[in-house]
Formats: sequence, structure tokens, C-alpha cells
Amino acid sequence: PLPARLPATGLLAANLHWGNAAYAETRGDAEFVVDAETLELRLRYERPLGKRFALYAELPWRRTWAGSLDGIIDGWHDITGLPGDAREGLPRDQLLIEYSVGDVSRYRFDTPGSGPGDLVVGLGYQLLASDRSALSAWLGAKAPTGDADELTGSGAADVALSLAGARVLGARLRVFGQADAVW
Repeated sequence: PLPARLPATGLLAANLHWGNAAYAETRGDAEFVVDAETLELRLRYERPLGKRFALYAELPWRRTWAGSLDGIIDGWHDITGLPGDAREGLPRDQLLIEYSVGDVSRYRFDTPGSGPGDLVVGLGYQLLASDRSALSAWLGAKAPTGDADELTGSGAADVALSLAGARVLGARLRVFGQADAVW
């Protein structure tokens, strides 16, 4: 997410995301399977440029591997009674991302990969800022500095226009929203 209120001073931050994905779909003789974990550390720098503009840069480091969260997630499904869907038919702690048609594998990723991801830079403009509300517009660009074969990058340059808004509704209640258009 991008900030609705531009930073007043320079800010260096880190964000860690550890995710687990299990998905399997078959249509006719085509099959798509995703069974992986991703660990991503994003380093982000934000800096004001005057009163209404700000700059940010973000560089992720990403790792995709078999992981170790399957047992914890299976336990959660057992305790809550929620369906596990595709997870129930997949081996524990496996790394497999594959698309196949018949007996022919069109894409297969089953070896752990890690490295720096795609570098993102952006310029923000404060459209509105009051005590209770803020709205900012961002123009961002992503350079393909990651490795698509290692799943650390997309392999393509992107440009995005984003709007980020926030409103304080009460002492303990705030809302935030963001809309993006990406090319």
C-alpha cells in the first residue's frame, strides 16, 4: 500500500511477508498446481520533496521454496473446521508450480529460488490533507531487476498510477483504500 498522507520527513522502513499458497485446478486435460511458500522482505525509503510532493523507492528480496507452514495451516483448518480445498490433495511442504496439458508440462518450477526483486520508484502528490482525511496520487515505475526464472521478478517494466485515501472515523476507527491502474 502507498501512503495517503505524504511523509513529513525521510523514512526508511522494512516489511516482511511470509505467505503460503496451495491451489489446484483441472479443466479438461489441463492442470494448474501452485504449492509453495514465499518469504519477501521489502526495504522502502520515502522522502518529502517540498510540501506537496514525495519520492519513494522500494527493493524487495524474495525467496520461493517448499517452506514449513503446511502443518500449521492444516492444524488451523482442523481446529476451525474450515475446508482445506486443494491443500488436502497436495503433499506437505512441497514446492511445485506447474501448468500441464495432458502429459506435457508447459511450465514447471520446483527448485527453490531467491534473490533481489524488481525495483520500484514513485513520485507522489498530496491532493488533500486535513486532520481527518488524506488523499494522494502516485506515479510509479517498476524496473525488471529481479529474475523471472527464479520468481523474484516479473521480467517486465511496469508503470502505475495510484490513488491512496484514508479517513479517521473515530478514536479507534480508520478506513483506507487504494486504487491502481497498471500498464
